[in-house]
Amino acid sequence: MTLNPLANPKGIKLLCELCQKPAFIQCTKCRVTYYCGVEHQKTDWLGIHEKICQLLIPLRTQVPFLSSEEERQHRKDQLVQRQRQMIDLTRTTGQKLLFEGRHEQAVPAAMQSLRFAIEVHGLASIELVPSYLILGEASIGLGRLAQAEEYLSQANWTVVKTPECSNAIKSKLYRNLGLLYAAKGDYDESLRQLADDIFHASTEFGTDDIRTSGGYFHMANVFFRQNKMDIADSLYERVTNIWYDHLDKIVSIRTKTPDTPKGPLSIETDTEEEEGLDEAQEAEAKQVLNAIYDMREHQSNQTPHTLAKSAHALAMLNYVLHDIEKAKEYGRKALVSTDGNPEEGLSQSIVEFMKVLMENYYEKRMLAKAPPIHRNWIEESEKDYEELDIGPDITIKKYNDDDDTDESDVNEDNDARNNIDETDINEDSDDSDDNDESDINEDSDDSDDNDDSYEIEDIEKDSDGSPNIEIEPKCTEVQNVVFLKVHKTGSTTIQGIFQRYGFVRNLTFALPARSVIWFNYPNPILPYNIKPAPEGKMYNVLMNHMVFNATTLHRVMPPSTKYIGVLREPIRRLDSAFHMWSIHKRLGINSSNPVAEFLSNTDFYYAKCDFNPCWRSKNGMSNDYGYNPSIHADIEAFVKHIATNFDMVIILEYLDESLVLMKRLLCWSLKDILYKGWKIRGYGSKFEEYPPKIIESSKKYSPVDYAMYDHFNKTLWEKINSETDDFYEEVEQYRYILVETMKYCNKCDSSPMVFEAGKFHDKFELTIEDCMMYKLHEASFSQVIKHKQYVNGSMVLSDFFQAKGYTECSKTNLEKFANRSGSSFNLSMLANEDNSEDYQV
Repeated sequence: MTLNPLANPKGIKLLCELCQKPAFIQCTKCRVTYYCGVEHQKTDWLGIHEKICQLLIPLRTQVPFLSSEEERQHRKDQLVQRQRQMIDLTRTTGQKLLFEGRHEQAVPAAMQSLRFAIEVHGLASIELVPSYLILGEASIGLGRLAQAEEYLSQANWTVVKTPECSNAIKSKLYRNLGLLYAAKGDYDESLRQLADDIFHASTEFGTDDIRTSGGYFHMANVFFRQNKMDIADSLYERVTNIWYDHLDKIVSIRTKTPDTPKGPLSIETDTEEEEGLDEAQEAEAKQVLNAIYDMREHQSNQTPHTLAKSAHALAMLNYVLHDIEKAKEYGRKALVSTDGNPEEGLSQSIVEFMKVLMENYYEKRMLAKAPPIHRNWIEESEKDYEELDIGPDITIKKYNDDDDTDESDVNEDNDARNNIDETDINEDSDDSDDNDESDINEDSDDSDDNDDSYEIEDIEKDSDGSPNIEIEPKCTEVQNVVFLKVHKTGSTTIQGIFQRYGFVRNLTFALPARSVIWFNYPNPILPYNIKPAPEGKMYNVLMNHMVFNATTLHRVMPPSTKYIGVLREPIRRLDSAFHMWSIHKRLGINSSNPVAEFLSNTDFYYAKCDFNPCWRSKNGMSNDYGYNPSIHADIEAFVKHIATNFDMVIILEYLDESLVLMKRLLCWSLKDILYKGWKIRGYGSKFEEYPPKIIESSKKYSPVDYAMYDHFNKTLWEKINSETDDFYEEVEQYRYILVETMKYCNKCDSSPMVFEAGKFHDKFELTIEDCMMYKLHEASFSQVIKHKQYVNGSMVLSDFFQAKGYTECSKTNLEKFANRSGSSFNLSMLANEDNSEDYQV
């Protein structure tokens, strides 16, 4: 609702909830909050207002005058009680948002808690300190260190002048000061502040309380940054043990079978009270335990015991949070970690937990009349526990009346039960007709026993009453995408597709925090390697070089994200890598076929690999997918892990087929997948000259790469064969348009080229600016994206071209865009980086 400040009653100023500037719009739900603009209203809604919108009405609405002093006092007491409840709610929400990494959204919650605290306790009260601390930590997370210092100074001043201040508040203050100094790079002072935090928290809660563990965790992070791994590991282990014991206690209480009273006069004993977790503690547990597990999973020197305990703690946490699927996932990881080198007590504890988990979940599914559950029994140390494969099949199937199928979700009021497999219940559907529908109404009449049923969401009917079944779901464009850029697989060409797609749609890119072209390479990507998204934004596209880390990516990217990878025939990739980085010259190989010579004596030459491109040539693609031989001993399990996490893997040898399949998967347009082949290699592959013996040696040298390639090459063709009959027709049309596009771009024609609508694409046009984008170097394009995303949001690509003086298309100008020097931004940081552009065969 729009407001005009000039129309306000005299003496009344309506101010923005966040910035306290004159308000121009009003919340239409509660009508008691005001904002200077839509952006602040959206920020407040996402941060806290959605939770407290209706709760603010009785606090801010004017009430009639009460004549009785007793009534006025009662109303005042009620008001204070509600304000105290609001303080607790807003602080807990703010702290939860901080642990989730949503610092911008934590600010409104902290501001609300501060306002209510001032109204209840006054301006100088110690009760204001927790709100200042949330604001300070949010400012640290947003990189606003000067503002954070102001909030923490105010909190510190209040603590100093309040002798009766509790150790709990002092602990939180020193913890935030430790975070501030760590953000400034003053690690020694940070450690001193965190030591004070641990002292006061231990005094208040004890040394092994979860409220003390935060100090240990942040201290471990500081030692980790100082590369003092032994100290950091010991502190991480202590944090894990504290949370493990706390969660184990909660799980034990929840799964404990109460004693049955005996005799008519028996008295029930008191059950042990569960120490649950509030929202903030749940978020803290997620952050801390996931971070520790992620770090341990990618360290080669971790013992199976520490990794298993971390996984078991996460399994128990997800059980407590009622996320049974994740609890099962981490429980299995814990069992795998103990396999072969188990600690008897821990291994037994994990097995017992999994058994209870499965039995408990199975009972819940049966009580809820869930679809049939497929069970697989696993024997472990002569003890059976049940592993459930939860979830219905997603395939389209047709069942005849004589099929032996399961019944699921059947109406209690429906007397005649048909053989319907895993269908949905629609409470609002009409009475069933003679033809069964997937959605069964609770009040439907008896259905005919002779009809077919389909696993689909909606069935319409033709005029003759027969089902009109639309099997294929509606195509929705996918804008959240992760592309794993793998060295020497033509991935620079494919990366350009994602860069152009996100740029023209103004999507938000997840960009490297310290580089231009890669995240923490050659180590697995971690959350702090990613530059924070602009305020109020979520990441849409991530496509720079990295080592795949599912935990990090699932944490920072939206749940709807599609994951795309790329692979290349391994010996072709090795050939390309040798020539790109001159590996043979650095190894002193003078053969006319250096790759064949290398593969004929890999033990000798690999021992001389003391530089990155050489030692990473072994299972080089799998390394980028996160393969670590000290962790992934089972190659088949690793391939399955990648297959689970990726929606599609492009095969370079069939690039056009792969891109058309990707277009269909992502529901993109044909123009979206046009490309310019980057850095076409000036020498031919010697692959055809490799004898079978050398190829076999290559398979032994990089067995994981071959396992990956064989699997995903097979699945690519399985997917293609399941496509409609016109798939190859679309590929040929795509190739034709690619050729025409390159012809047009080479002419430098200033007038657009128009492609009329066809069977596989709508009408679209190409401009010379499109041609320049096809030529733009990956590093230059990354800088353009970074500048637009964080500096000038209204920037268009023509601004970049004009800044370089390239106002006219020419072959010379186009070639300049294919070079790093074409960037108008400071690329000096790249001077010491490996020039590792990919080549397409």
